[in-house]
Amino acid sequence: MYQPPPKEYIEAMRRLHLKELRMYAIIIEILLYMAFTAAVMFVTYGNRDPSAYYAMKSVKDMFINVQYEGDTGFEDVSDVDSMWDYIENTLIPNMHMETLYNGNHVTSPAYATDMVSIVVGVARLRQLRIRAGKCNLVQVLAGMFRECNVGYQWSAEETSSYMFQWRPLVNQTTTEPPDVWAYQTPAQLETLPFAGKLAVYSGGGYVAELTADRLQSQQAVQRLIQDRWIDSHTRLIIAEFTMYNPQANLFSINMLMFEFTNVGRVFPFYQIFTCKLYHYGNDLELVVAAWEIAFILFLLVFTCREIKELRRVGRIKYFSDPWSFVEVCIIVLSYSAIGVFFQRMITVDKIIAEYKTAGKFVNFHPAAFWDFLLEYILAALVVVVIVKFFKLLRFNRRMNLLEGILKTSWSMLLHFYMMLFVIVVAYSGFWYLAFGYFIQNFSTLITTMLTLFNLMLGDFDFADFSAAENLLGITFFIACVMSMQMILLNMFVAILDETFHTVKEVNDELENEYEMVDFIWSHFLLLLGIHPGDTYQATKDTDIKEQSMNNRSRGSISEQNSTESACEAFKFSYKDAH
Repeated sequence: MYQPPPKEYIEAMRRLHLKELRMYAIIIEILLYMAFTAAVMFVTYGNRDPSAYYAMKSVKDMFINVQYEGDTGFEDVSDVDSMWDYIENTLIPNMHMETLYNGNHVTSPAYATDMVSIVVGVARLRQLRIRAGKCNLVQVLAGMFRECNVGYQWSAEETSSYMFQWRPLVNQTTTEPPDVWAYQTPAQLETLPFAGKLAVYSGGGYVAELTADRLQSQQAVQRLIQDRWIDSHTRLIIAEFTMYNPQANLFSINMLMFEFTNVGRVFPFYQIFTCKLYHYGNDLELVVAAWEIAFILFLLVFTCREIKELRRVGRIKYFSDPWSFVEVCIIVLSYSAIGVFFQRMITVDKIIAEYKTAGKFVNFHPAAFWDFLLEYILAALVVVVIVKFFKLLRFNRRMNLLEGILKTSWSMLLHFYMMLFVIVVAYSGFWYLAFGYFIQNFSTLITTMLTLFNLMLGDFDFADFSAAENLLGITFFIACVMSMQMILLNMFVAILDETFHTVKEVNDELENEYEMVDFIWSHFLLLLGIHPGDTYQATKDTDIKEQSMNNRSRGSISEQNSTESACEAFKFSYKDAH
């Protein structure tokens, strides 16, 4: 006579089936997200070229590190004469190779001295100036000086056009100034503001273009020297040019800057942006293109899923979960990367079309700007995508330690950071006022704060302190090390250590979410035809422990039999499968 299975057995099988469904959902979610992560990695690293560093170093060796006998090197520039000497005898000859090592003439004058890179278009010199008489002299000394000029400031920048040798225009509206004496706005030059060593400069200026010929470019420089194109109002000279390495398919957008101060010295500074602006030229880049398409499809799927989840639970409940902000951040960064990617493509096509038709200086800075912006967005996206793996592995209690530590210690860490900020500001004020004239790392308040953070990490030069001020420097150095490195850092470690032990004790008492780690591992062994063994026993013991805790809370032990039945059902299903 047929007898139905016991209720405990049916309940155990139901719980086992629900656990299997949960396991499959977790596995699918992890596999899907791993595929999305792979797409992000291919898109990110596919836009980077491992040889970009070496291409940048080649350009740096040609123009920054090189120094010919009797000529001025880039780092040796300190005044107007040495700057002109560098431009005329080092910069221009390295841009236009004329003879080989064996004395043979180069057939193409566009090649640089590395015989690999070529100059795209021509180079140009751009000057930024300030208006005269913008500083206020002490009344007692006012009669001793003809004029007084400030350092570079946006409010004091000269934006008027002039005649030859900076003579005022007779009529600002009808007189046409010569090219090198006419001010051009950032919109006309298609340049953005940029940061130098001493200030942040605007994108406008007075432009003098060189030629594609070495001798003619040197003659143009000589004319600028004779016409006194640089005077006491000059605050910045930029040598701008772009080089292309066809063998590596890399562009190097170069800015060699010479910053003029109002104390009579010139400081050299450079920026070299090496990037790949042409893509999909080989088989690997075609594979990257396929992953880019997959990335867009994954993004559409995740967007639809998050919109459905938002509608299902409501806006308040959706954003009450911190992981929702991670999802939104991934989506926003992904769409931003797609938009910047197409903007970069449009900008490059426009610049190349201009280069083919103009035959003069071609500004690649907009393309470099969009390329580096894309890299920064993708870099941030990679970080957020990797962080989300903590959410996917949330079903194991050991993976929740970091999240628990941060949640528990945030209040103490907040007060610690407030105390750290107060101490850093106090020490920064002292070091800046006491040593700002003697040590370069303390010359500004910002660099002073950065130097103090390095000191906390053990990166410092004790000789600078003792040389600047023997007694005072050593005394306050010891006080700073004692208070910041030995006390504050150890306090920070102590906060995390105490929180770790507290969270670990609580975390060990918590149940794993469906004990999925052991459960998935047991099923994996069964698929391979291996008896779960200790894993099965661990699952059984854990289920009994969890059920016993529930029994104590309800004052009953009947549920323990159900838990044991679930384990027995799991055992029976294994036997049936074999």
